[in-house]
Amino acid sequence: MNVLHTSADSGPSAAVRLIGIGQAGRHFAQRFHTHIDTPHHTPLADLLKQQPVFIEADENHEAKGASDSDAILSASQVDLTDTCILCLAFGVDIKPAEIEAAMCLIWRMWDQDAHVIGIVLGAHNHPSPHADSMLGILCDSIDARIDIADVNVPAELAPLQWFYVALQRSVLAGLSILEAAWDHSDVVETLDFGQVQLELFTQALDEPTQLDAAMVQVLEEFRHRGVWLEQALGAVLVLWAPSEYQLTVRVVRGLGRSLGEALGEGALHLTIRLRSRPGLGDQTAYLTVAVSIPRARSAAL
Repeated sequence: MNVLHTSADSGPSAAVRLIGIGQAGRHFAQRFHTHIDTPHHTPLADLLKQQPVFIEADENHEAKGASDSDAILSASQVDLTDTCILCLAFGVDIKPAEIEAAMCLIWRMWDQDAHVIGIVLGAHNHPSPHADSMLGILCDSIDARIDIADVNVPAELAPLQWFYVALQRSVLAGLSILEAAWDHSDVVETLDFGQVQLELFTQALDEPTQLDAAMVQVLEEFRHRGVWLEQALGAVLVLWAPSEYQLTVRVVRGLGRSLGEALGEGALHLTIRLRSRPGLGDQTAYLTVAVSIPRARSAAL
């Protein structure tokens, strides 16, 4: 039973980064870092402190990058020195020059033995690209894929935000006392990155007694989506609760055990317990699960 306990404060954000590609990617990156559907004392507030970064082709179809500070960068100039996991958000209307920029970033991550998560926007109502097309090659080059139908729907955005913050805070850099051997690389191993699809869901709850019921609801939601947990490669549970919940190690491990029992034989699972400083007001807790399934069994683009 593996539990990763994170620091109560935001950690180094350079190790896990999000870059939007194209117009859809720019809109996604900006919303991802400016809209959270939780109180500001939750760990999601980390996102509000980080500048959105994106690369978008200009009128001459030259791919350039920008942040909210209007700094212009090419894909080759983006500093990825300390990046272990790169999230690239792009839509199906991405331009050829933008695909080339995305591939440039992917190749740089390969050179670093790092990993790329592709966040594909609005693919639910589009046909699959040809495998030999530029878009098809881009989609085939990412290690893990997450589909987002509508970035403006909190129920779609929030699970990814919780997962992303958990990834960033799992870069321990020697800060964790409890089970410090576990970090973001173990998240990658647990989810078996490499041609996989990630399915995510977040369940909110109002009091500690609802934890078990919340886990049941999450597992039922995956079944409703047609995600067969018995065939999953692995799963990560991200848990954040106010200090008033006074969650014990036994309770947290029990949730992880419930997740593990729902998975098939041989599938790995990991629990990330997010911590934060005490806050006033809303005492809602959040339970998020990310499930990894082979991409061949997932829905087409």
